[in-house]
Amino acid sequence: MTKNKNWKYSSRKIKPGDFYLDCGWIPRFCTSVGVDDVEGISLLDRTRGHCSQKYCVPLWISRITANRWTKTGPISKVIKQSLKDFYASEWGNGRKIWWNE
Repeated sequence: MTKNKNWKYSSRKIKPGDFYLDCGWIPRFCTSVGVDDVEGISLLDRTRGHCSQKYCVPLWISRITANRWTKTGPISKVIKQSLKDFYASEWGNGRKIWWNE
């Protein structure tokens, strides 16, 4: 797999009980891990979701970072703009930003 230099990759394996950002940058609580699958519950709306560890490359985050993202979104203006652009694209599936600006 070729890694895009613009994306941050998790060097830490995600396991049940961990927090992570999925491929849509949604903070999640990991409930199970398969061979290539990470499944978790969104901290935003409690929906279930899953990511491929190979293709989506979810990012491990701390509990503190997960709570911060849930309340205020990402701190980085670059990531905030990237999320807005992603959500506005056809890949965003009609998602809306959850933080107040």
